[in-house]
Amino acid sequence: SSTSQPSGAGAAIWMLDAQRKLQTYCFDGTGTLTSGLSSTVLTYGNWYNVVFLHTGTAYQVYINTKLDINVPQTGFTTLGINITAGMLRASFFPMNGYISNAFFYNKALSEQEIRQNYNALRGRFGV
Repeated sequence: SSTSQPSGAGAAIWMLDAQRKLQTYCFDGTGTLTSGLSSTVLTYGNWYNVVFLHTGTAYQVYINTKLDINVPQTGFTTLGINITAGMLRASFFPMNGYISNAFFYNKALSEQEIRQNYNALRGRFGV
């Protein structure tokens, strides 16, 4: 779906919906909002490897190496944005959980690179 938002840099928001599926919202640099919903139902207390990437024509979300969300979108930019993890802005939707690792790349990872990173870390979390 798509909704108009103020112009500026891109932003991505992730949260769990009532069915424990990952709901994503992504603002592009033109102020357009797109959203996606995972097919994977997440279990509280389990560790998940979640990868968000933008290909230039779409944003994609991988959960434990499986492409789960693929939403067409162009115009996304990260120029001039602040990164906030665990809540939206200063106090909205605080996260009740842990983030073990966060990595930022200046390119969209390939499926092979996503699998490689997942396999390198999964032993730490019993996956």
